[in-house]
Amino acid sequence: MHVWGNPWAPPDPRISRVRVELGDIDWVGRPHVGPCFLLQSLTGWWGGGAITGGAVAHPNSDGGIRGDVNFHGRIVTLRGKILTEDGAQQMDAFDQVASVFAQSRWQTMVVEEPERGIARCLDVAPTSLPTLTPVSDRVAEVSLTVESASYPLLDTVQQSVVVTAGGVDLVNEGTFPASLRIQMDGYLSKPGLSWSGGKWTFDASVGAGKMIEANLTTRIVSAPETGIHYRQYAQGTWLQLPPGVTRVKRTGTGAGTVTAEWRSAWS
Repeated sequence: MHVWGNPWAPPDPRISRVRVELGDIDWVGRPHVGPCFLLQSLTGWWGGGAITGGAVAHPNSDGGIRGDVNFHGRIVTLRGKILTEDGAQQMDAFDQVASVFAQSRWQTMVVEEPERGIARCLDVAPTSLPTLTPVSDRVAEVSLTVESASYPLLDTVQQSVVVTAGGVDLVNEGTFPASLRIQMDGYLSKPGLSWSGGKWTFDASVGAGKMIEANLTTRIVSAPETGIHYRQYAQGTWLQLPPGVTRVKRTGTGAGTVTAEWRSAWS
């Protein structure tokens, strides 16, 4: 067998150092032995998502009023080549691409950067059908565009820690505020969190054997078992973890537990 690679142009140095996983397909940026999905371009992953808002014009003045700025999801396009040994294998690869979103319109896309020692992910959905163009029995061009619902790139490893009254450190290793979710397992009375400059409280009780979840980014407070929402009991600041270390303490009383879960996030 020979080393497969792009026969027409040198690889993008940045792309040659990453590996992308989407569905059950591994896209490799570096030529290797054997048939492969050779990634040649990855646009939209680095550099952030769409932004709307900003200055708003006002009458009788040459200027504007500062408005809110909103971050939207990212639109990411993968382009490359499908390199195979024969035409039958190429058609099998086409079916593999078509099946990525066949069962679920949302899939997790993972980009590994071994030199930096990080692997980050986005949940994405397709914006259109993939483009597959045969060049020969062994080479085909492929393009696939997907869109995420959220802006930050997330660590593939979810961190979790039981918060104590004495305090624990929540570490966001990225560059963007990380979403925080807390799980309150009863029995608890008025459980919550406190940190330097703020606090959040569930101003009710959580019964023994019951559990309430609170997403402090989407501001959804609910009981997963029943689907009942309890946002009316939430009081205080909806914490998102800034880059670095945030020391948090458990508040309230009871023999139950309060667990914090998050993923480091990058802009």
